[in-house]
Amino acid sequence: MNLSQLYRSRLGRNIVSNYLGMFWLAALSLIAVPIYVHLLGRTGWAIVAASMAIQMFLSFLDAGFGQVMPRWLAQASDSLFEQAKLYRIFSGAFIALGLTGFLLGQAFAGTLARTWFNTGQIPPGELELGIRIVLFQFLFQFGNSANIGYWNGIQLQTLANVRQCLFMTLKHAAATLSIVFIARSPMCYLISFAALGATEFLVNRLTVVRRLGNELVRARQIDRDEIKRVVIQAGSFSVAVLVGTLVSQLDRIVLSNTQDLVSFGTYAIVASLGLSFMQFAAPVGRAFLPRLALDFSRNTGDLHRTTFRLFLTLLLVCVLPCLAVGTFAPLVLKLWIHNATIVADGTFPLRLLLVAVVLNAIYNLFYGHMIISGNGAVPVAINIACLVASLLAVAFVGTHIGIALGGVIWIASTSTQLVLGATWYFLFYSRGPSLGVDGLRLVRQAISAIFRGTTR
Repeated sequence: MNLSQLYRSRLGRNIVSNYLGMFWLAALSLIAVPIYVHLLGRTGWAIVAASMAIQMFLSFLDAGFGQVMPRWLAQASDSLFEQAKLYRIFSGAFIALGLTGFLLGQAFAGTLARTWFNTGQIPPGELELGIRIVLFQFLFQFGNSANIGYWNGIQLQTLANVRQCLFMTLKHAAATLSIVFIARSPMCYLISFAALGATEFLVNRLTVVRRLGNELVRARQIDRDEIKRVVIQAGSFSVAVLVGTLVSQLDRIVLSNTQDLVSFGTYAIVASLGLSFMQFAAPVGRAFLPRLALDFSRNTGDLHRTTFRLFLTLLLVCVLPCLAVGTFAPLVLKLWIHNATIVADGTFPLRLLLVAVVLNAIYNLFYGHMIISGNGAVPVAINIACLVASLLAVAFVGTHIGIALGGVIWIASTSTQLVLGATWYFLFYSRGPSLGVDGLRLVRQAISAIFRGTTR
């Protein structure tokens, strides 16, 4: 397939759409963050960063549904009734899990603000209020994951990108205007995002319901065995996702407890820039995943060709930009944030984070095959190993290096997962998808035999 054919295909249009959406969202962040830091100050932004961190922590409740949903819908793309059944199952799961996180967060908001975060001179009550507000945003944003997952699964990613860009633009516009004309308070930011988040969920859900129409009514009575089958499939990845989420949030978990709130806010600024480069790989992954799933189900030689195109695309759009920005990190931070203290404190952590993004982008090449093959045991083992490596890094390096510890944690995690992911792919999976399962079974049997022999 040449470039013109790729562009005319649905896959090509989705890639273009994903990247346009990604660049729009990245541009919004690059423009908005310096404005918020200027309007709210480092203290006000620290409250925003700490409150939003709670929303990130609660993302573990996804439990694998967000990554499994597009795969199932891609395989049901020819049947509107099957889509309706799957949407009912996944949307019900997202709403139930989101409500659970919302209630738990509200119950412990005061405890988190007063005992976990090192607020320093910032009143804990102000942080508690911020956490309670952001939990409303989490509730609706989490529920909206079902709508986005539905569109991605049936390859209507252009619609998903347009909606995400539209509402994120409205959120930033509302937040900026409320800060300027109402009060220079972090609460104006948080309330604006929560209100627009609720609106986004309702509008998107209405769009999906209208598309499914009467099929959604017919799908009310879903066979329990089918629900069980979907839940088990998602459950095979749930442990991996839970551990993986813990690994991805470990930097914020550690730094939010060991660093003062203002330093944590500085790290959040730097991390928002460095880790935003992960978005360069995400659109490619979303576009290629349904295609990989179809090639896998048809058992054709196209799977390897699609994988190679994915690798080249990741190299071009993620790896090379990260290396370029890392080389000129001080200049990039200076031009972006216009704050000498943040530049001085954030340059080294930014470089570490960019290296970690490069390692993660290459690993996603292997992770996509873990998803389409349904081989949930592999990412579970890899993520557990990453968690152990990250905790060891914290123990050996220590917290005295400040916010640079966040970058060290990411390096430890991403290097571990890349080595283990490449080992699985080249030793087992690339020789035939079924060999991944058989090979791992043989490895477990060999380890068990060795263990039994040493204990006799």
